[in-house]
Amino acid sequence: MSTPQSGPERRIIDFVRVQRPADLVSMRDLVDKVVIIKSFEVLPSRFGNDYVQIQGEVDGRTFTVRTGSRTFVERLRRLEPVLSDAWVRAKIVRRRSSRGAYYYDLDSP
Repeated sequence: MSTPQSGPERRIIDFVRVQRPADLVSMRDLVDKVVIIKSFEVLPSRFGNDYVQIQGEVDGRTFTVRTGSRTFVERLRRLEPVLSDAWVRAKIVRRRSSRGAYYYDLDSP
């Protein structure tokens, strides 16, 4: 148990909950669609891994999608230098690994 500190009074700050993006969609809704990836951010997960939050456009609408797919994280990290100068057009696909597990990946449009 912590003991109160003596000295100057400590300030109190309010906890700010991270807001869910209004345009958040499921990765499942983007499968087999050609999207334009405008930016992404790699964030730490509660489970110890990283996940990405991607901002993009599909069918003229903007979207935000989150995924913990390692394949997605690795591919986007490799595309990071390109995304500083351009957007990336890609098709989002769902593949099956040799172990039988499904995962999301990028493919050429």
